[in-house]
Amino acid sequence: MRKIKPELILAIGMDALVKVRGIRDLPIVYLMVLNPQALIQDNANVTGVSMNIAPERQLSLLRQILPKVKKIAIFFDPGKSGNYVAKAYNAAALMGIELVAKGVHSSREAIRLSTP
Repeated sequence: MRKIKPELILAIGMDALVKVRGIRDLPIVYLMVLNPQALIQDNANVTGVSMNIAPERQLSLLRQILPKVKKIAIFFDPGKSGNYVAKAYNAAALMGIELVAKGVHSSREAIRLSTP
């Protein structure tokens, strides 16, 4: 990056944002990143368009597709999605849905926990 001296960095996707988030002297714009706040907490030079969808909206759409759903299980990374899952708990409770969430730290752990 230093050699080409860009005026702005466009980071498309989580991996790209992770690679450039340490740069503080150039504006960074991200796209297609889920939960970017976990990555850019104190970076005043970073902005973009999040892929986050409010849990109320997701649960409402799920309820339209599966109107009889009563219980939903979620595997999530507490460091990346903990705040989102807390909001989802509240939204699910208001809709009469029981949300069962299990924090995991890798896809392997999620697979191991979901296999009977």
